[in-house]
Amino acid sequence: MLKRLILHTYSILLLGILAAFYGCSLMGLRGQTGPNQIVLTNRHEKDTFSPDQLFHFQWEIEQRTDSTRAVTAQGSESIPARIAGRDHTHLWLESKRWNSVERIPRAYSKEKMIRFSKSKGQVKVGLPIRAITGVSLDVEQRVEDSGISAKGFLAALAAGAFGGFVFTMEFFVDEEEHDHDHDVGLLVLGTMGAISGAVGYPVYKAIKKEKVSYRKKYLLTGVDGFRLIIE
Repeated sequence: MLKRLILHTYSILLLGILAAFYGCSLMGLRGQTGPNQIVLTNRHEKDTFSPDQLFHFQWEIEQRTDSTRAVTAQGSESIPARIAGRDHTHLWLESKRWNSVERIPRAYSKEKMIRFSKSKGQVKVGLPIRAITGVSLDVEQRVEDSGISAKGFLAALAAGAFGGFVFTMEFFVDEEEHDHDHDVGLLVLGTMGAISGAVGYPVYKAIKKEKVSYRKKYLLTGVDGFRLIIE
């Protein structure tokens, strides 16, 4: 009876230990999670991004500021990085430019709070989440032109007329024909081309959409600072 009780107790303890190890292993796997989507939000704005979005990160550790950079032959240059995942304390970044240890700035390795991970030749950089002060990304969009000035309209009118005239003359000119009627016809066609160009080109200039590129910045500090959320 006593022997059975001891064996039963031992079995329960063993199962408990195995369950504990299994739970710890799951926690370890879940400790660093990749993003499904990335959210930057504050009291006035909320922007959502895909996991593949590239960001420029800025941070401050013990009053030393830095940003995502890669070593080049000339020194270093600013680069964007993708969020590879996060754990309880660090945000893990990866970039195609960090394809070797030599590409990582030395200033990173001097910071005890920055971590590193290497897999298949790619180096991942772990930033302390609390040290991140800003996030920015390059945005490219098309916007409608605000309009055309009088001077710009006259320039577009002249350019359109000239272009239409030249295009029409080159398209219809025949070097083997030089009679009067043919020349008059060419002059009429050239005039029509000039009129079409004079009308069409200013209209195109007025309604076309310009491509604008800029860098949008999100500050993670201050009262209206953004929160970086990995979902």
